[in-house]
Amino acid sequence: MLQVAAFSVETAEDGQAAINRYLANERFNVVLLDMSMPRLSGPETMMRLKEIDPSVKVIISTGFGLEDEAVVKVLKDGAKAAIQKPYRLMEIVSTIRAAAGSG
Repeated sequence: MLQVAAFSVETAEDGQAAINRYLANERFNVVLLDMSMPRLSGPETMMRLKEIDPSVKVIISTGFGLEDEAVVKVLKDGAKAAIQKPYRLMEIVSTIRAAAGSG
């Protein structure tokens, strides 16, 4: 879906693989993480990425409501945005662009 929108995309099968991929190539504009992932959850992965690079821009994808306390916490902990599944292409594209442009 994101490649159709002309984004360069790399995927990882779990949170630890995402960290390893980030360490191998720190040129990511935005990291999209799911709240629930194998090995390390999205929030755990985000916190480890922030230890590596405090300026990392993370978007959390969730099936929970955006008012859910776990989603609110991850936003307070530094995620640039949260997006609720299912989402449409233009919704994720605008969320990514806003997060990439944020400081």
